[in-house]
Amino acid sequence: IEWSADCNNDGLVDYGQILAGELADANLNNIPDCCEGGASCNPCPGDVDNSGAVNGVDLAAILNSWGTSGGKYPGADVNHDSVVNGSDLAIVLNGWGPCP
Repeated sequence: IEWSADCNNDGLVDYGQILAGELADANLNNIPDCCEGGASCNPCPGDVDNSGAVNGVDLAAILNSWGTSGGKYPGADVNHDSVVNGSDLAIVLNGWGPCP
């Protein structure tokens, strides 16, 4: 395992982001899924599910995670302040629509 890798070039170690739930790793190989192809590692703000659009799915994730740190939807804590709240909702609403 490469503990210092940063394949998405965001200045943060990918493994730490995987552990924090900030990057998905569905096959548990310690490489972010977005670095293996597929979804963007740097999705648009508010795109909780990395679908390429901010839409009702993202809004539902925010509402279902309200008051938590994200729980089932770790990406719902859009601003990474450890609680899903109005700030995250505002980001989703402001980013509504297809990602650029």
